[in-house]
Amino acid sequence: MAQAIDIIRREHSGLATVLSCLERTAHAVAEPEATPDFELLLSILVYIQNFADRFHHPKEDEYLFRALRRRRPESGATLDALAAEHKEGERLLADLRDRLDALRSDVEGQRDRFAEAALQYVAFERKHMATEEREVIPAAKEALQAEDWRGINAAFAANEDPLFGARPRAEFERLLERINALSSGPGRRARFPQEPL
Repeated sequence: MAQAIDIIRREHSGLATVLSCLERTAHAVAEPEATPDFELLLSILVYIQNFADRFHHPKEDEYLFRALRRRRPESGATLDALAAEHKEGERLLADLRDRLDALRSDVEGQRDRFAEAALQYVAFERKHMATEEREVIPAAKEALQAEDWRGINAAFAANEDPLFGARPRAEFERLLERINALSSGPGRRARFPQEPL
């Protein structure tokens, strides 16, 4: 059991770190005198799309949620809502990419529109992860059996987080550097999920 839960929580922690970076950057974008860091913003959105939307969420739906539905049918309404939120998150992220393109084109009024959409997305994802942490994970720990956990563990163990995994991918190195700079004080390095606490 512990392997999949540990991986899910580590992935949530990594996503929370990226969302905090998006939140800080969105606040900066809203300042009229600030120059938006387009590279950073695009890296954040690409990371979320490439990892959370393509690996993390589908495996929750296909393995964790499916097993929990089987063992605890009364959790169906919560799981249906969370699965729908996975799809809604993809839609919101696509909208955010469009708003970033408009911001890049220097279309009038896009600073506030982008910042507002980014902050709404951050709040949406934080609420979503909190529901999984408070409701789904405890229910899964209680209801699922060893045979369920074997498949779930194998599915999540196959995830390769391109930013916080054992081998971060080169295209995300700048994002990791920027997150480090935004997350730590002078002379300190931010602590990331793969590092021991």
